[in-house]
Amino acid sequence: MKIKNDILKATEELPPKERAAAIAHWIYTKTSQKGDSKWKIRVAEAWKDLDPNARNFNLASIETWASYPEILQAWIEAVKECK
Repeated sequence: MKIKNDILKATEELPPKERAAAIAHWIYTKTSQKGDSKWKIRVAEAWKDLDPNARNFNLASIETWASYPEILQAWIEAVKECK
């Protein structure tokens, strides 16, 4: 899948926390672009173009996920069950 490969290639050289935040941001932008989505994107689509405040929030959210590994694992398992 080209889209998946594009985001993975674009983030592969980033440090882990920034890579995780950039991928999470990608999910946000892709969700906002879905045909049935009623969510208007309120930030830059590309990670590199994000406002510093938005970027810092995304990076902080990764720190929160990393602080709760059992919650992260439960979330991963729940997402896997959605396939």
